[in-house]
Amino acid sequence: MELKVIDYSDMYFSSLPPARSGKFIQVMSEDSEYLVLSPRELSVFHANIAERFFSSMGIRGQYNHKRDSYRIAHPSWEILGGGHWELDEETGALTLSGTSMAYGRFLSTGLAQKVAKARPGLRVIIKS
Repeated sequence: MELKVIDYSDMYFSSLPPARSGKFIQVMSEDSEYLVLSPRELSVFHANIAERFFSSMGIRGQYNHKRDSYRIAHPSWEILGGGHWELDEETGALTLSGTSMAYGRFLSTGLAQKVAKARPGLRVIIKS
């Protein structure tokens, strides 16, 4: 299964800084896997990323009462987890770490290789 990397940074920055960071979620459907990055200024909660991503796919969901979790009721989609990211385009390093309070820790097994294949030249560092 091929991984697709989506970066919402251009939705926030008028000119992309070479070093930026934020939160991410890892999402899977029956035939696709996504790593969805969002700058911290655009997404206070991982749920904000989930809502934006699924809305763009035409899939409805619902926030919990605290609005810190967004759930969908779609049998072929699943949020695998989330965390934090830092990208330094000058060195070509993407660091993934942490855990989402709403969705748990992302699935790191094989993720560095999948991201490197999706974005050649990007070196992925996964911290525990």
